[in-house]
Amino acid sequence: MTAARRSFSGIAQRRATCAALITTLALLAGCAPRTQPATPEPVEPPARVTAAPAGATATPQPPIPTREPAPSPTLAPTATLIPLDDAPASVRYTLPLVTQHVTETTATLFFELERPAEGIVLAWPEGDPSRQWWAALAPGQARQQIRLNELEPGAAYRVMVALGPEPESGAYHPVAYRGEPWGLVSFRTASDREPLRVGVIGDGGFGDPVTYRLVEEMEYKAAHGIGTLTDEKYRLLFVGVPCYPIFRRFNEMFTQWGGTFINSTYLWFASGGTNRGFEYNLNDPLESLAEGILISVRDAMDSMFYQDQVLAGMVDEFEADGIIYHPIKSCRTVSTGLADNRRAVMASRDIPTLFIESDMMDRRVVSEAQLKNRIDAYFEGLAARRAAA
Repeated sequence: MTAARRSFSGIAQRRATCAALITTLALLAGCAPRTQPATPEPVEPPARVTAAPAGATATPQPPIPTREPAPSPTLAPTATLIPLDDAPASVRYTLPLVTQHVTETTATLFFELERPAEGIVLAWPEGDPSRQWWAALAPGQARQQIRLNELEPGAAYRVMVALGPEPESGAYHPVAYRGEPWGLVSFRTASDREPLRVGVIGDGGFGDPVTYRLVEEMEYKAAHGIGTLTDEKYRLLFVGVPCYPIFRRFNEMFTQWGGTFINSTYLWFASGGTNRGFEYNLNDPLESLAEGILISVRDAMDSMFYQDQVLAGMVDEFEADGIIYHPIKSCRTVSTGLADNRRAVMASRDIPTLFIESDMMDRRVVSEAQLKNRIDAYFEGLAARRAAA
């Protein structure tokens, strides 16, 4: 055995020892007793209003063990439109309004105010603000969790929290966060007419028939040019990780313009070299392990240090119309230097790029309005560029 083989054998043995230790710790942790949280007292649901056409009723939620939210109120249709004043309310958000969970017919909302205040939750279908439903906030509660029921599958909705009313005008005021208007929160219910789309990371069944059918389907789509969108207008490359706090809405900001993401450098980096398709030789495990590590690690390092060259190649290969840079902090080696990366790519290829920033986890520092304004302006530039070509 050569010195190189002995070195790689030592690496393999140390890796195996480490893996065994981790597995033992995991088993011990799984055997440890776990403390179960106390079961909250049941909350009696309020009377349900059935007069709302295709409307939304709210059901009470189990309280959080600490600082529990108020039980959900009942939403009812408005006889007339609720008067709204643009000036923000004096009471602000501590935790702004967010969508916690969405199904085909329900949506769970959550927020917390600085202190309890009188107000309402106001909801309506997107594009039709005349169909409003409202519910009064629970008195004496700063933290509230509200579940909207009987929503239409595959439909978009807008929702907001408004405090008031004013004694004289009867107007309600939107709630601000950190001195800036939080605005409306949008969500879309899941469709009951479309299958669930999932990403396959690995085949846990060691060759399940469904995996083979998925491969056949993807091969068929690739051969016949069938993509995600039927009205694809702009082919885009993506650099960075998505905006997970508003993951679905973030993607819709591009798809509503006919934008399709056709590739991403992060897919290359996150694969850690497994995208090379290296297959280990079980008859010669140590030699094969050494070869696989050399191939995969080299490729993973290239993905971090030579993104500009790869992006230039993607522009040519996939005939991309633009590149979206979303340089939020994830893995430092990848997210650092993307501004210089962008300049290098634009110097080598005549392609418009967009540089947008948000956050990977914290919804409170994500400004959906600012993102949308910049994305809309970018697509307007793409349209003007195409018209002038």
